[in-house]
Amino acid sequence: MSDEFQEADLEASESIYQDALDNSRISRRKKLIAIIVGVLVIFVVGGVFAFSKLSGGGVQPEELLPADTVAFAKLDLNPSFGQKVEFVRFISHFSGTFKDFNSEDPIGSVLNQFTPTSTLNWDEIKPWIGNRFAIAGVQGTDGIAPVAVVGISDEPQMKYYLAKHQPTFKYVIKEGFAIIADTQATLDIVAASPTHLNSNNTFRSDVAALGGSQVAVIWGDLKPLLKAMGNSIDSLSASRGLGSLTNVLGSSSGRIVFGLHFSSHSLAATFLTRGMGKSEGSLFSSGQTDLGNLPVETLASLSIAGLGDYLSKSVDANATVRDALDLVGLGRNDIKALLSGPLTVVILPAPEKNSTPLIALKFSPRDRSAALASLRTLLNGNSILSNFASQVKTDGTDIYVGTDTTSLTSVMHTIANTKSHLSDSKLYREAIPSSGVFMAYLNLQLLLPTLNMTGDALKLGTLALVTAEDKSQPGSSKTSVTLTVK
Repeated sequence: MSDEFQEADLEASESIYQDALDNSRISRRKKLIAIIVGVLVIFVVGGVFAFSKLSGGGVQPEELLPADTVAFAKLDLNPSFGQKVEFVRFISHFSGTFKDFNSEDPIGSVLNQFTPTSTLNWDEIKPWIGNRFAIAGVQGTDGIAPVAVVGISDEPQMKYYLAKHQPTFKYVIKEGFAIIADTQATLDIVAASPTHLNSNNTFRSDVAALGGSQVAVIWGDLKPLLKAMGNSIDSLSASRGLGSLTNVLGSSSGRIVFGLHFSSHSLAATFLTRGMGKSEGSLFSSGQTDLGNLPVETLASLSIAGLGDYLSKSVDANATVRDALDLVGLGRNDIKALLSGPLTVVILPAPEKNSTPLIALKFSPRDRSAALASLRTLLNGNSILSNFASQVKTDGTDIYVGTDTTSLTSVMHTIANTKSHLSDSKLYREAIPSSGVFMAYLNLQLLLPTLNMTGDALKLGTLALVTAEDKSQPGSSKTSVTLTVK
């Protein structure tokens, strides 16, 4: 055989070997991500009941990951003592739902009631799993690589489990945790890191901004994440007709943070944006709206402020925004006229029992006459608004849009003559302590009985969402979703 053929054959073999190696690496990475997600599914469903030690101390996963980690998600089933007490008080409201709860096997007893869509066998994991675990994205040799940090209570059992089910995974035991990666190179990077994520001042500041002890935390640095995953994100969004999401986000240098926190009467999920660029942060600083002046009997409401200013600035620069507005039937002049102030959806109880609730749109524009002209044009055209609304009325300040004159008049009369407002309600104040750019409110105490709900569900009070600018740091915002009990 000639030298040329031998050389070509060798190159082909190397190419095949490299392709096989790459495919094997991708397969291991997918498998690692899948098992991490499976573990998190189990613990998200049932793990929050496994508060086994009252101290809440010990090593945290962020103490074992490199300081330049770009993404981090943690579930802590052994949080501070105070957080555990608040959790127990919150769960005590739902004794009927968790009547078969077993303190000796907290996770297993919950899984008997709620079957997660996971192929993981809890009976094999239970003997060795700890109560803190995380998944992180670290800077590997070939981009961002996934790493799992799993608390362990029995090292031999854990080693046996991985040898049996995931023999290709690479791991090291450190500080009572198994650090697991898809390649030895990634594991070496993590193990050799001289500084750790808990010493990263940006990470520490972002997590501290959540306030209080958290059962779950998610943190991500957008710039390296978008650089590494931008094409995949755009491909996914394009397949759903959303256009380029990375164009919407721009070259952001900000971070996102999420936390889950209990009090004796509420469960709160908090989402923060931190240090976002000017374009990303402009939405959160574009105005304020408030639902507190609505009648106390309001069933549900949603309000957003400053949307007109934000969309007007975005319509030229972003094709996705233009396409969305064309779909709705809104032009630039309509946006400026209608959305210069808060837009509010109001749902009130029907005057007669067993009747359909009253629904209306409430506009509070800066220029009422221009807004009225745009509204009438939209209602007479082919906009989405014209499909469900036909009546327009004004009280001299705000503009109301509804389906018929009778219900619209009733809504306006109720709002104008109410003697007790949402802000007077303790239930509302607990869920929404302050105003924001975007607000949503559901009075579950009033809504659930109308849906024939029974049992522990009737102990729920409200569900609320508030997004507001965080003025303590430019380009930052705070969104809270709060579920309260009566």
